[in-house]
Amino acid sequence: MTPNVFHLRAAILLIFAVVFAVVTIVCILVDDARNGSNRTNVRSLFSGDSDVPLDKRLHRNERKLHRGNLDSEHEARENSRFNPTRGSRVFNGEGESKACENFYTFTCRDSVHVKDFPVFTREENVKRLNSLFVRDNDDNDDLLAKFHELCSKNIVGDNSVLVQQLLDSIKPRDYEELAYVWGRLHLYDVVTPLDLVFVVDPWNTTRRLPAFHRSGVFDRRDLVFNDYSKHRKDVAKIVALKGFDKSWTDSIVEIERALYESFSHGDDNDDLEIGLLDYLSVHDFHSELLDDWRTVVSDPRFNVTNFLVGCRPDGVGVDDWLASLFAVPLWCRDLRYLSELPAVILNFTLEAWTAYTKFSVLSIVQRQRSLYTPYPKYYDALVEAQRRDTRYLYREGDVNCVELAQLYLPREVNNRYFLKYVGDEASRQARRLSARLKIAYLQILEGVEQEKISALEVVLPAYFQTEHTNELQRAKSLLDMLLLVKREHLQLRFREFYLGSVNASILDDEPLVQANAFYQQQFNRLSVGMGLMVEPFFSVNASLARKYARLGFVLAHEMAHALDFVGVNFDKHGSYRQQAQSSFSEHIQCLQQSYTSITSLGNTHNGRSTLNENFADVFGLYVAYAAFLDEARVLETTNSEKQEFFRAYAEQFCSEGFSTRQQEYTHLRSSVHSLPELRVNNALLSADYRSAWMCTSVYKDSAAECLRKLFSSK
Repeated sequence: MTPNVFHLRAAILLIFAVVFAVVTIVCILVDDARNGSNRTNVRSLFSGDSDVPLDKRLHRNERKLHRGNLDSEHEARENSRFNPTRGSRVFNGEGESKACENFYTFTCRDSVHVKDFPVFTREENVKRLNSLFVRDNDDNDDLLAKFHELCSKNIVGDNSVLVQQLLDSIKPRDYEELAYVWGRLHLYDVVTPLDLVFVVDPWNTTRRLPAFHRSGVFDRRDLVFNDYSKHRKDVAKIVALKGFDKSWTDSIVEIERALYESFSHGDDNDDLEIGLLDYLSVHDFHSELLDDWRTVVSDPRFNVTNFLVGCRPDGVGVDDWLASLFAVPLWCRDLRYLSELPAVILNFTLEAWTAYTKFSVLSIVQRQRSLYTPYPKYYDALVEAQRRDTRYLYREGDVNCVELAQLYLPREVNNRYFLKYVGDEASRQARRLSARLKIAYLQILEGVEQEKISALEVVLPAYFQTEHTNELQRAKSLLDMLLLVKREHLQLRFREFYLGSVNASILDDEPLVQANAFYQQQFNRLSVGMGLMVEPFFSVNASLARKYARLGFVLAHEMAHALDFVGVNFDKHGSYRQQAQSSFSEHIQCLQQSYTSITSLGNTHNGRSTLNENFADVFGLYVAYAAFLDEARVLETTNSEKQEFFRAYAEQFCSEGFSTRQQEYTHLRSSVHSLPELRVNNALLSADYRSAWMCTSVYKDSAAECLRKLFSSK
């Protein structure tokens, strides 16, 4: 081939390449012009240029929005994990019919990166939690690193110096001293026949009331009574393993049988979880309060007062401690257990009780336990002073150590998580969101309900000061550290009672790193988990629409529980008010009907069992959208951003669903929340969803129309 021919062919190929590139660019520009802002990343409005005021940044970026500025392919790939619909088309006519037919299906169909958003959120949170326990330096004061090191080496708590010290301290000379020993052991959460707790008075949340739980080492009644032979062999193995006298076995089992018989009298439902309102509707709470209960615990045969003395916090005098206890009523379901306990005590020798008590200490290491109690576990009210439970000691592995750290050292975990992943800016933005949501509520409500929202306290992530004893740092085994944390925790709770410090601070000492939020009726208080303050759920750089649709909705949802058909029974201070009536009561039937249906798998979805959560969804979304529009008006929000709000709301409920009818049936029987599809489609009807998507008709039925009018009278 001659050089001239070669050069000619090369020139022709170059011309074709240039023409092809020009045609491609023209096609892209034409397609971009047709879609307008459809493929624009609205999130970019709030990213970058942090020194530029938000309103100026918005208007500057809005010009880019209308030019149809596309995300780069690289940026789209980087962000798709945390923004499932990033770069997806915003519909202004095309496709709105599908959005109007079933918005959940319409939204979740396009979530190609995250098919199950709740699961994905939890998985990301687990990764963050695991990273907290990697020691970054040689800091010997890093309590989390020390805890994790001890846990990894010593998951079952062998070589515990403290357990041996507790065993050596159990040398009662008489029954009065036995009661005192039980009190001192109680501060380590050792299970003994007496268990003192403090509960919030439902009628007056300014005080806590002492109460005795009926307690025992063995947490399963059938082991003691129905499978006696096997149970005795299990106890004998533990006794032999620790080198104790074999005769202890019969004493331990017989004592436990006697304890069960003393407080088992036909009421087998005492230990079930029921609501506080259900409890108060059945039992006369006031009749269960004993104003003068000193004589009840002063039986000369077995003086329970000595147990109370043993429970006193360090630095508190005996007389002052007893005076603080007897100054308030005792919450006592019935007197049978306390009245029969002295006879049970005297029925066994002091040596037998010594064996039983030592076995109780060993049960911390050997077995999972839960307390038998005459009081329900109130899922809609603040339960008694939470313990650092031992229930995880059976499980092994590194993940278990992370869970244990959350349970036993929650403030340390909370602090580390906040500093590493959340930060002050996210907390500041969340506070601003909650303040604007409160304003939106107050504009909708009036009267008593308005007062309750005004008084509602929103607790958002922050850095907490933590202090621990030097003993904790010097602990040589996992079990020693766990017992020392238990003691610190219970001392704090008991000292708070003594000082009369009745507030919601107990919740600050709980793990707040999960992607969850909860409302406490008895304190009119809302607490937000830090898992909701990070991606994929929340970002300080997210668009206004996403912030209100995600975290804003969660906050508004929990605030709505203050007004739901349980919350209405508590006043603005959290105290129970009898026969309260919600101004939304007339809509109960509507809500039940709207959420009662037959699922695609053939199960019945019960709108009654999910009533309060449905109310919180509907009202919460209504308020979150109203607050978003109120702030967005100043920023001249476009229709595409309204659409983004609803899509961001729906995305958080996208899930894989159930593969079988039985799986779905089991979920429906146990869950207080509706199925994700209903949580999206029904709640949307309360907000201005139709106009944003230009829907001419949506769900033509009376129940849906009722939902849209739920707040029309407000």
